[in-house]
Amino acid sequence: MHKEWADKYKGKFDDGWDAYRERVFKRAKEKGWIPQNAQLTPRHETMPSWDSVPEHQRPFQRRLMEVLAGFSEHVDVQVGRVVDEIERLGYGDNTLIFYIWGDNGSSAEGQNGTISELLAQNSIPTTVDMHIKARLDDVWEGAARLLRLKWQVGAAEVSAQNLVIFLLVLLIAYAISRLLGFILIEEIVPRIRLSRGVPDAIELLSRHTVLLVGFLLALSAAGVNLSQVTLALSALGVGIGFGLQNVVNNFVSGLILVFEHPIQVGDYVEVGSTTGVVRKIGFRVSLIHTLDGADIIIPNGELIGSKVINWSLSDRLRRVNVSVEVVLGSDPDRVIEILKKTARHHPEVLSEPEPSAVFDEFGDGSLKFTLCC
Repeated sequence: MHKEWADKYKGKFDDGWDAYRERVFKRAKEKGWIPQNAQLTPRHETMPSWDSVPEHQRPFQRRLMEVLAGFSEHVDVQVGRVVDEIERLGYGDNTLIFYIWGDNGSSAEGQNGTISELLAQNSIPTTVDMHIKARLDDVWEGAARLLRLKWQVGAAEVSAQNLVIFLLVLLIAYAISRLLGFILIEEIVPRIRLSRGVPDAIELLSRHTVLLVGFLLALSAAGVNLSQVTLALSALGVGIGFGLQNVVNNFVSGLILVFEHPIQVGDYVEVGSTTGVVRKIGFRVSLIHTLDGADIIIPNGELIGSKVINWSLSDRLRRVNVSVEVVLGSDPDRVIEILKKTARHHPEVLSEPEPSAVFDEFGDGSLKFTLCC
């Protein structure tokens, strides 16, 4: 219904429904539509008097009556158009028309009458609680229908319910593994005296063990026969032998790094042209932080299968060679003394063994020295 139909009645109900009922009742008597001794129907007990309606609610109630009146006229006009068309087509004399219209919104039931009736007839909730419950019921029903979906994949049948269970158990296992790793590193391991690198190995193995157990539990909860998984793993092993050799090599190398500790977190290593501090050792790759501030990701297979210089495996103390060039003509003894004195005054240089400096060779217009400290 267009807005202008309701606007035609704007202001006609400003004095409320009680006064309007009395006006309608009086006019019906004047027109002779009802007996002169008729009595106005008492207001329904659930219908408040207009005087008891709070002032801030009255504009809404007035507009509600205006809309109902406009809607009534609109319906009457449209029904009249239908009747006129029937007459125009010449079927008026042999057509029986039933036109039923009620006043269920403005009399006994008042502000909730027509609205509640129409809502109830169309199974529409009438309160906020009922709306919420209806929407939740729709959501649960939709979820139940989704979980009942099934797909045929070859000879196997996959259901949405089993898939959701699998993902849920896997997600719980991942959360538990992260929580376990955090507890081990932050609460348990710091209270135990362990060798360097062992805490990281314990945390890594614990997390991946939980993930592996969680994966198997997820398969079992989803209804997968674990004996079939064994066959699948056997077939997967053949594929690994052909196409995933590097992945398996890096994984096995990661296990070697974890258990044998040839390289540990915090070690200063040199791998080919890369030099830096080991930040992380994973099952597949390790992370090395260079002196330039870059993070280099190196496959574990390269750390096991190639030459690696570990400057801090057995002893974190190491000698550093610093090359120094001075202008040609400088006193070599004086240069050596200055280099040794400078090294001795550095707070991170040990006094034993004592720093030393040697003359290496002549350069292009310079003398080349090496400081060992």
